[in-house]
Formats: sequence, structure tokens, C-alpha cells
Amino acid sequence: MGRNGLRAVVSLLAGLGVAGLLADPGSPSGAYPESYPVATATASGYPSSAARKVYLASALRNVGFSGAVAYPVATATTAPQATATSVPTATPARCLDVQWLLNPSFESGGSPWSITHATPERPTLSNLHSSHGSWSFYTGGRNNLYQRTIQTVTAPNNATSASLWFNKKMFSLDITTVAVDFLVVGVLDQNGSAINYAALSNTGNRGGWVTYKVPITNLAAHLGRQMDVVIAAETDASLTSWWYVDEVYLVFDCASTDARPAADAPAGDTPMDRADAQARLTGKGRQASAAVTPAPGPH
Repeated sequence: MGRNGLRAVVSLLAGLGVAGLLADPGSPSGAYPESYPVATATASGYPSSAARKVYLASALRNVGFSGAVAYPVATATTAPQATATSVPTATPARCLDVQWLLNPSFESGGSPWSITHATPERPTLSNLHSSHGSWSFYTGGRNNLYQRTIQTVTAPNNATSASLWFNKKMFSLDITTVAVDFLVVGVLDQNGSAINYAALSNTGNRGGWVTYKVPITNLAAHLGRQMDVVIAAETDASLTSWWYVDEVYLVFDCASTDARPAADAPAGDTPMDRADAQARLTGKGRQASAAVTPAPGPH
């Protein structure tokens, strides 16, 4: 480019207001910076006026104004799309098993279990045998004995099934072929009638813990009403038997069946008609004792 052409360019740049940027490239005072600030693009997509002047000066230095200067164009940014998130469906809470008895394993003393009959002596608590914890309920052990212990509860209003569970260990000096000593564990309704029961005797399993399940029949008729859970023992005149009872649970459930394991547990080991069971569970015909709670004993 000739001198006259350079003057024309300078004159043109002066009109743009950037002539001060075109000092002699060979002069130290006119050295260009190594980089140029990048202006933010305007809404139209092109740099501002001041930025155009800087870019134009840079282009003249590097390309001698021999070609068109490309201005940076703002790149459109696509906003991220919200990802649809599926909301988890709430799972209805299952109505869990509810154990309704207090002190079911006799670890807190005898209360609220209450002894209503104790001939010739009352039952006690024992720390010699237990299926859970340190203590169990001990009954029997004497001839001509009748002992009855109860706990009264009020059934919930919304249960659909219920069962009485308990563990038992028996020892006996009597024969194994004829039932003469009895342990009956069951539930009475608020009128004192037996709802269901397990009848055990000297003919059953000896020396080991056995779990029993007593389904509460016709439960709908008893919802919201009082029930008595009863442990009753009776022996004859010779060769006595004795029992340890532990983990007595009255379980109500809102599901179709209660979830406690050992669903095939026996309901008893000795056939007994309802009238006999009723008499033993209620203590009718037997002299009642002043109500006391079982106390720890040596058995």
C-alpha cells in the first residue's frame, strides 16, 4: 500500500476514533498488547462500538486490512429442559402387629398379672427357666392344687385377627398315658365365657420349651371390649406336675393374619371340652383367694 493509501486509511480510522491505536509498530511506545478484551455481545449479536474499534485495529495490524474482519457473533444458548421426574407412589403403611399385654415375659415382676385363686399356695416367678430374658411364670408343683392368674385388657376397635401366643415348659412326676394334671391358657370375654383356649397336661412334651398359638375366634364380637387372659393350673392328689410359662402375647393385627412366626404352633396337646376348660379358666367351683400379684420364688 502506498503512502497516499496509508494516509487515506488513517484518515478513515480517525473518523472511527481509533487512530490513537495505530502507532508505529516499530516504536516501543506503540507496541500493541498481546491480547484484546472481548466485549460482551449486544442484543443484535454484534460487539459494541468500542469493541469494533479494538478488533479493527487488531485486524489492521495482523492482516494489513486486506480482508474483511469477522465480528464474533453471540452464540445462542439453549436453556436446559427440565427433566420430568416421576413422583413415587406412596405405599400404604401396613397395620403392624400390636402386642396388647403388659409385662408379657414377667421381667418386671408380677404386675399387672393378678392371682385370683391360689390353693394351697400361690404361683410365683422363676429365674431357673425362661424362654426370654431372665424370668418366667411358675405354676403347679403341689398336689391338689388350683392356681389362676389373669390380666385384663380392652381389645382394639380395628383389628381383623388376633391370637394368644405363649411358651411353656413342663416337668411331671406323673404318668404319660393319662391326663390328670392340667395347664389351661386361654381368653375369656367380658362376660366370663371362654373365647378360645389351649389345654395342656402331664401327657404332653416334657423338659423343653414349646410355643402355642390360640386363635381368637369370632373377633368382631369382642372388638372394643374387655378380655381376660388366663393362666390356670390344676393337679390331682399325687405325683404332681409343674409348668413354666413365658412370652405370653396377645397379638392384634389389621392384616388378614398375624405375622408372628411358628404359625403351625399347636393350640394345645390335650383334648378338653369347652365346659371343662371354662371351669378351669374361670375358677368356678373353686375357692377364690384375695387378688395378689405373683412374686419371685425359689422355683
